[in-house]
Amino acid sequence: MAKGRTPSEGGNQPPVEPSPPAEVEADGIPAAVLETVPDNARIAYVQSISFKGPLPPPALLKEYDKVKPGLADTIIAMAQTEQDHRHKWEASSLKAHHSDRRLGLWLGFGIAAIGMASASVAAFLGYPWVAASALVPAVGGILAHIIRRPHDEPD
Repeated sequence: MAKGRTPSEGGNQPPVEPSPPAEVEADGIPAAVLETVPDNARIAYVQSISFKGPLPPPALLKEYDKVKPGLADTIIAMAQTEQDHRHKWEASSLKAHHSDRRLGLWLGFGIAAIGMASASVAAFLGYPWVAASALVPAVGGILAHIIRRPHDEPD
């Protein structure tokens, strides 16, 4: 005996006879699905294909070439241009990063040297507390850099 939907399961729709799984498909839509659709209804069938990477799979490239001859070559050229651009951008970014690090090291060295020189002059003139207040930040900055160095990204 065929079971239909009750009003609590699917609203006020007439019972739907279950059909055995269809092996034959029309336009990619299973026959069992087509049998349950009224004649005056429209059917929309959506299929999605996805891929990862800069280029579609070769079979899809062949389909692009069928649509417009030479389109596959254009797509490949676009991917190569994008890759060249990305390589240049990464190289310039890496160069700027190293330049910033080098500048930071030189500025840090200058500040530490000025602090140590100030501490030496203050100690020579007989102001030990001033010498200590100039020396502690200079040496502390150097030690902090040495301690943090292993945790930074490798050069």
